[in-house]
Amino acid sequence: MLLAVSPVEFSLANPALGDFVINRERTGLPDRFQFYLTLFAGPNARAVGGSTRLDIERQRTDFILEVAYPPYAYVLTVDGQPDAIDTANITPFVNLGYRQMADIELDMLVGFGHTPLPADYRTTAMIERDWQANEAA
Repeated sequence: MLLAVSPVEFSLANPALGDFVINRERTGLPDRFQFYLTLFAGPNARAVGGSTRLDIERQRTDFILEVAYPPYAYVLTVDGQPDAIDTANITPFVNLGYRQMADIELDMLVGFGHTPLPADYRTTAMIERDWQANEAA
């Protein structure tokens, strides 16, 4: 899904992702790719084929792709830190075989889609709080 919403140039520049998708027996991807999963309650859906997200608190930027459609949001970061998104990092799943089964436990964020901003999972109360803090500054 993440490749489907990205421009063709992104796939051409990152052939390992396309190879991974096409060959279901393949495992592993370069460490530069990190995948995240969030429970996503909507109300709006988002598909972002590539965007740079500025994180002022951490003083960094992350290049991300996102598909957010209830009940899940999926994010791919490229060349980012493993903690780029505050939810479950599911990158290790790329090392599992196609038919391999496992029981797992994940601590996931329950996020919302109130803004068009990629990977913005804030509640309306959080958005209001941040707006008031910015107005006061």
